Amino acid sequence: MIAKAVLQAINDLSHSKRPVESFQQTLVLGYGSIGEAIVGELTAIKKINDQTIWIHDVDPLRLEAGKARGINCWGDRRSEKADLVIGCSGNVSFIPEDVGWLADGALIVSAGSGSIEVSRDLFLQGKHGVKLQHNAIGSDLIPVKDMHADLRFKTDDVQFTIANGGFPVNFDGRKTDRIPLRDIQVTAALMVNGALQAVETGHTGLLEVDEVFENWLIKTMSRQGGETVPKQQSKRPPLSRNK
Repeated sequence: MIAKAVLQAINDLSHSKRPVESFQQTLVLGYGSIGEAIVGELTAIKKINDQTIWIHDVDPLRLEAGKARGINCWGDRRSEKADLVIGCSGNVSFIPEDVGWLADGALIVSAGSGSIEVSRDLFLQGKHGVKLQHNAIGSDLIPVKDMHADLRFKTDDVQFTIANGGFPVNFDGRKTDRIPLRDIQVTAALMVNGALQAVETGHTGLLEVDEVFENWLIKTMSRQGGETVPKQQSKRPPLSRNK
């Protein structure tokens, strides 16, 4: 469900006008539930499993699982540069120091659930030779109405785009029909349950989803033929710290 929505969103990007299968080297950051699903969809679309799809994960067991399925690991590359980067680690996975891994004209998208995956704030600071191309936005200060605008950057060597302002590419604040209503009920149910848990416990910070509710939700969605909720993925540091 999420993988298809993410890839469709990439296809829908107006500035790119490139189908997802046309990218030469695709790097998927995080090989958990979402990353694995995205790689599966990419492989099905390309109808080949060659040297165009790569994964990176700090969990060696996940990398081994990917290798066992014939997926290329980014650490094994030679001189390849990624022209499509899909972040789905659930944590900060791509920072300005990692721009050296990009091909000119690269597209970076988040497939996470927030803006942490590709931190717009880090890139907008203008460090490490990364500069915002102001004609893409209009000013240094981005108005609230443009929070979802694509951010175009350049260094001395490459130009690249962070899609949807660093927010999840399949949630752009405009299109809401990419996920069927039946499936989006998982998100709505989790939000309602989270609010109720917060009220009942009175605690602040992160709370584990109530196990009874989680089991009920998984069982209910499985019975209806929907997809279940992926388990939380482990924390992954940026690429440049794992050369």
